[in-house]
Amino acid sequence: MLIRHKIRDFSLWKQVYDSHIQKRLEAGLSEKHLFTSSGDPHEVIILFEATDLERAKAFSESPDLRERMEQAGVVDKPDIYFLEDHSGMAVMDEIEELKRMEEVFTDRPNKEVSIEFFYHAPDAGRVSLAGNFNNWNTASLPMKKNKRGQWKAVLKLLPGRYEYKYFADGSWVVDKECTEVVSDEKGGVNCVVDVAPKMAA
Repeated sequence: MLIRHKIRDFSLWKQVYDSHIQKRLEAGLSEKHLFTSSGDPHEVIILFEATDLERAKAFSESPDLRERMEQAGVVDKPDIYFLEDHSGMAVMDEIEELKRMEEVFTDRPNKEVSIEFFYHAPDAGRVSLAGNFNNWNTASLPMKKNKRGQWKAVLKLLPGRYEYKYFADGSWVVDKECTEVVSDEKGGVNCVVDVAPKMAA
């Protein structure tokens, strides 16, 4: 079975995807390869080996899977294909052949990149960083303040697109230095940071 869809953010999607493994196993599905498109890092392609076609189809049509995809930030209608071998090759040989199609797919980005966040607030007593990389938890990423009143946090993030804000003394504040914002669907905005894949040395 092959599933292709687009996602808003790889890191968030991966967390939800990994938490759903037991349901996939119950459906007789085992992941063989996980790819992102070389032309669009937000397009994900997953190749599964299925032990039972009917159970795999029932899983693909289940309300539970649709709900998990919504939670994971899937932004388009998924394409789902059930593949049969007509080439004379073993199934695993077909999978390896797909993996070699480097002009179409690239292995999932798995190298974290260090990103620095700064917020100038000399009078603030406590500032933390929150975003979709930590489920907007205002306590898990406290920032450190230097003598010049500059608050700093360093995160290691997988390549992807992230939304964030600062939480200063009990109030949400926007990073004045960010170059892109999006609606937070509550009448305000979130800052956006795009993390590019780390280039090989």
